[in-house]
Amino acid sequence: MSVVDINLEKQAYILGERAKGTVVVSTDSDLEIRSTKFLVTGTERTKISEWALSSEYSREMTYKESNTFFIKDLHIFLTKGIRKLLDDKEKHGFPKGTWVIPFEFTLPQDTLESYVGKHAWIEYKIEAVLDIQWKNDITKKVFFNVFAPRNRSSSIPTLYKTSYIKKEGGEEDSDMTKKKEKDTYAILDFHGQSTFYPGDTINGKVVIKNLQKIPRRAELTLSAIEQATAKGMRKTTARESHKQDIEIKEEQQQVILNQIICVVLPLAFHNQ
Repeated sequence: MSVVDINLEKQAYILGERAKGTVVVSTDSDLEIRSTKFLVTGTERTKISEWALSSEYSREMTYKESNTFFIKDLHIFLTKGIRKLLDDKEKHGFPKGTWVIPFEFTLPQDTLESYVGKHAWIEYKIEAVLDIQWKNDITKKVFFNVFAPRNRSSSIPTLYKTSYIKKEGGEEDSDMTKKKEKDTYAILDFHGQSTFYPGDTINGKVVIKNLQKIPRRAELTLSAIEQATAKGMRKTTARESHKQDIEIKEEQQQVILNQIICVVLPLAFHNQ
């Protein structure tokens, strides 16, 4: 019996980091190999399922799409390891026993982070394949995670204006050019920070301007939105939401700016 295993020094890396590990091949007899494949890849996948309805039938249609955005060939490590083991350079394989072959590679500085969603995934894996003549291939896959460094610079703005205007009558207008002085709108201010990580607390404030009356309470919602596309199909999913209720104290929150009433709401979400 012959088996292959892949061991990484750790299961999570940051962009630009050098990853190291070993390939372990164990065989109870001499193992002659026709060819080898040893790759590390980063792939984004989407999968959307929708029900197709007609007067005659209904069935679930599944749309899939994938793109490998990062690939690095590591088979040279296997080839060099095999050559060191064999005295006969004409042969290609592993003698009986357990053999450990080290390998390493560097992740790109600017690429996608790992992601697990409902309709979209970003995955990194290492795969080793030993092609054995007259026998089934010996295959091993190992997945690992990749994240951005916490000090990664970002061009995302830290002040966000609401994308719609809520008028006195309650109707909404998405055309910002129609904004009038009496319209009510809000600005989100994250105190100069635009990138957050799991476990961070998101602090900031919401400034609501041009209010005719001071509200007694407000509800702020932080939602994680996933947008996936597969074969022309689009799916937008709210993965999770965190709500924060705020009781507004008029004497503390009312501010007069150029004779226009506005309310400043504190913002604090714990990002789990």
